[in-house]
Amino acid sequence: MKSNMSPLFLVAAVSITLPLAGQGSAPTLAKSIAGYWQEGSPGTSDARPSCYRFFNDGNFSFELSQYDETKRILSLHGTYRIQDGVLLLVITHRFELQGGSVVWNPQARNGWSIEGGKSVKVIQTNSQEEEISLEACPPIGKRPCIKIGGDKYSQLSVNPKAL
Repeated sequence: MKSNMSPLFLVAAVSITLPLAGQGSAPTLAKSIAGYWQEGSPGTSDARPSCYRFFNDGNFSFELSQYDETKRILSLHGTYRIQDGVLLLVITHRFELQGGSVVWNPQARNGWSIEGGKSVKVIQTNSQEEEISLEACPPIGKRPCIKIGGDKYSQLSVNPKAL
């Protein structure tokens, strides 16, 4: 899961095909990128792994894993477009957890969590198109799979508002 790029800077080169969930055809990634993509296994649990939501209107969000209860950046938001087989992502804003107290929490993955913090919208002032790799991978179960920056994401829904 290591990447040389910060999750704030995203763009991906693409020239692959991928089936849509629940459809037998294999449209281009440009048509099938819309939806809800979850990192790793397509299962659900108490905490959500990182996920991408790509909307048909050109907007997207990247929600960071809920397993780390001490992180401050909660999600990234912006726009995407596909041009000449390349996916271009621009961060426009993010939500960060501000304030609160770090407390011992034996149920937390690393034993610590932040309590009482407030989610605050932060505008990205130096937005630019950046890139990360994007490629097809074998389906996870019956779910389409893509690798974004080397990490596998399975499509749980073609509806990005799902889950």
